[in-house]
Amino acid sequence: MPQLAEKDDLISRVVYPDARSYIEEAIKCFEADAYRASVVMMCCAVFQDIRLKAYGLSSYDPWFEKFSKHVEHMRERQDSFESNVMEKVRSAKLFNEEQKSYLERIWRSRNEAAHPTSVTISRQLAEDFIVTGANLFLCDRALLGDPGADIILEQLENLEIFPEGAPVRDGSIAKSMLHDVLLGAAYYKLADKIVKKLSLETTPRFRRNSVAFLKSMAFMRTADSMAALNTALLNRRTPEPSDTWMLEVIAVSPDMLNAVSVAGRKGFDASLADMCRSFDRADIADHVTRFEELLEAVKGALGPIGLNESYPKFRDALVSLVWSQPALVACLATDGALRTSAIYELHQRLEEPAQAGHFVRMLVYRRFEKQLAEVLSDEEAFTILSQIACAAVNRDRECNRLVDDGFANLPSLLAKAVNLARENANEANAILSSYNGHWDLATMRDALGIDEVMDAEAVGVQ
Repeated sequence: MPQLAEKDDLISRVVYPDARSYIEEAIKCFEADAYRASVVMMCCAVFQDIRLKAYGLSSYDPWFEKFSKHVEHMRERQDSFESNVMEKVRSAKLFNEEQKSYLERIWRSRNEAAHPTSVTISRQLAEDFIVTGANLFLCDRALLGDPGADIILEQLENLEIFPEGAPVRDGSIAKSMLHDVLLGAAYYKLADKIVKKLSLETTPRFRRNSVAFLKSMAFMRTADSMAALNTALLNRRTPEPSDTWMLEVIAVSPDMLNAVSVAGRKGFDASLADMCRSFDRADIADHVTRFEELLEAVKGALGPIGLNESYPKFRDALVSLVWSQPALVACLATDGALRTSAIYELHQRLEEPAQAGHFVRMLVYRRFEKQLAEVLSDEEAFTILSQIACAAVNRDRECNRLVDDGFANLPSLLAKAVNLARENANEANAILSSYNGHWDLATMRDALGIDEVMDAEAVGVQ
């Protein structure tokens, strides 16, 4: 009696249990030398697999929906749905060329084997039908719909796909996982299921895997992957402030913000701003680099004008998170509302001594003082140093140390401040006077070393 090589492995890889029972019978017939019966049963296995896959995709694609309904209708009437499938063999929608060729051959052999004919089925042909049919159809997940989405969800829940702390740099992992189980038209349903599950209480592993998977989908940048993300994330739901993971996906492909409908942008803008503000102040230091990258990515994709017009609240919220970081320089280097938002946020924050001290530390630690000075006017630089001096008088240690050293660690800002005092003493005095009552004006004049310059300018004006 012939034995089919590696039959256990072949049977274990079959996707659908109904199809598995047919191939098991086909193998039994083959091993009993009943090759005609083996071909008939293998043909049943293949067409059952096609039927189930079409049904699984019916909710994703109109073509599959129509095809599946017709097949089920014929089954209810006890007609041969296999002949209907053969009518569709020429459709590239359902089969590739190798699959088409196989179906033509097994359908012809099945008809010859099931009716009295002089045609014989060789052992080699029967074995080829079993092995090739299993690999082309029964073990192939590439056409799965709902079952495929569930397979990936299960993997995200139970496997360490994306190790903690490992960055997602491309779309390779998502691409390999999706290629095994889903057509592009079905990506949306998977993305939708992931998003819905993320809104519930989930395990840290699922959350980590899912967010990384969505980012990997964004890195793919195919029409199907972006359409799925745009629909599931942007157009079918109102995000909650707790959905901060969305910011990570947007950072990968910020141009997806252009896909939000014009009517929906106002609400989505508010939601994105709420996500940014949901971060506790203590947590900002852990995420500040990510927010800098997000702001730069969004500004690059939408342009300063697009960002200002479409997402003003999101813009302001991001600026408020990176106001003390090098990203502030890029904002101040633009024109219009983005610059206005950045300089307003900076001056507002420096009113608080503790925030002024934090700003001084960041300027020195991240070494962007020169770049900052280059995008500020003399008046703005003078005002910033005035606010730092005010914080020093209010006993912030960082600011006090800086003032005692005559702003030596901020040479570029100091140069601009001194230039204002030299060129426009009245304006400098007006800025200093705006802080009268909060601190001793002499402190600032002495710290800048411009007392004599300003007095000389004043005499000259008289």
